[in-house]
Amino acid sequence: MRLLILLLLLLIGVLYLAVKNPDEHVTIWIWREEFRDVALWEVVLASVFAGFALTGILGLIEGAGFRLQNRRLRREIQRLETELNYLRTQPASTAAREPDALDTAPTGRRPGDVVAGEVERPSAPVYGSAGLAAGDEEDDDAYTGGRAV
Repeated sequence: MRLLILLLLLLIGVLYLAVKNPDEHVTIWIWREEFRDVALWEVVLASVFAGFALTGILGLIEGAGFRLQNRRLRREIQRLETELNYLRTQPASTAAREPDALDTAPTGRRPGDVVAGEVERPSAPVYGSAGLAAGDEEDDDAYTGGRAV
């Protein structure tokens, strides 16, 4: 609707120019060709039509680019959906485990039992203050004091 209104306003402007300047004639040059005594409203009307034609050509070129991009994206979506369906239909493997999973194999020991020669590993990172020398002051940050974080 806006486009129709703009076209109507443009047509009214060209008609107004033609009515107000009926005797105005100009000379124009197009590729070393000279045209004398051309009515001014004809020049304006021809330039408007040339603008429409160029805009239409640019619109077709841009639209073709969008269609190519949409086609490429549709193929990518189809590939991803195929991969997703493939992964959904795979049987669950009990042998595979997450890399961060805790070891829950029964060992017959309770947590905290120390076995000779084995170092007890904490379940979370521990930042201790054991590396300070006798005269060093302990920093007042959150990662001192041997607390598990």
